[in-house]
Amino acid sequence: MFGAFVTRFKRGGKGVSAPAPPARRVSSFPYEGATSGRRLGTWSTTRDAVNTVWYQSADQLVSRSRDSARKDGWAAKTIDEWVCNAVGNGIKPQSLHSTPATKEKIQKLWSQFVTEADAGGLTDLYGLQALAFRSMVEGGECFARKHIRPISDGLTIPLQLQLIETEQLPFYLARPTPETPKGNVVRASIEFDQRGRRTAYYFYKEHPGERLFFPNYLDLIRVPTDEVMHLFRPLRPGQLRGVGSSPGSPLRVAGSGSNLSDGTLLEVTVAGELILAGGAGNGYRFADLGSASNPSGWAGVIKVKTPAGATAGYILLYSNP
Repeated sequence: MFGAFVTRFKRGGKGVSAPAPPARRVSSFPYEGATSGRRLGTWSTTRDAVNTVWYQSADQLVSRSRDSARKDGWAAKTIDEWVCNAVGNGIKPQSLHSTPATKEKIQKLWSQFVTEADAGGLTDLYGLQALAFRSMVEGGECFARKHIRPISDGLTIPLQLQLIETEQLPFYLARPTPETPKGNVVRASIEFDQRGRRTAYYFYKEHPGERLFFPNYLDLIRVPTDEVMHLFRPLRPGQLRGVGSSPGSPLRVAGSGSNLSDGTLLEVTVAGELILAGGAGNGYRFADLGSASNPSGWAGVIKVKTPAGATAGYILLYSNP
């Protein structure tokens, strides 16, 4: 990336004569987005479908998203605000039954279920809503497994919910297991029947990141779809799994001075300088914007400094009409 800029440097100071700006080319492509000039020639694209693209990047996207939420205050604050605005104190249904006595009974049962819904016993149903949404934003998806409890457990409603993170549903599983019914297929650990309907999920018995506590964490269990709620945001037809909310460029929050994405080429630092993104170390800094006195119509000069602070050269600016 930096090599393309180096070839345009003009050694020396202000007042150096330079050739006239080149005339603007007229593209022969019917769409500008299909051109392959200097700016778009290195743009690497793919026509792979959504699940193939997801499969190639899922593990890295999730791990980087988790790391950003864990280490970066801006990322954590963004997730907090999103959860607060989407869920708040909880999404609370209200009975529409026409009989007041029945309506009151339904609401009472609901209130009791709210306090007992968490299979882990850590929060209530509204806390599960917030936690599930947070997990979807951070990891791309979240699963809620329904557990039917025996009456002897003493629950008002014999149903509890267990939240499961995306890592507990393997990314790689794409073949039938001994438990898979004949004729069904498995894609991204989701089982489908011959009509393309989801029939089961193949979860790790325990979270693979908890291997310190569970030696058998890689054992798979088949869970029918009627016991699983899959929370994710479909972005394209045929999408099987969820993608994190900000997969484009984690460099917006990772690294010093990275308050803009890597794709912008130049970044603005708190010191008011510009950084050439993608260079070694922290990149080459642009500073000392000044006017140029020359007969060729150049609009200005930018001095370029190396990460160590030495002057690497100058970039001549011109206005292209």
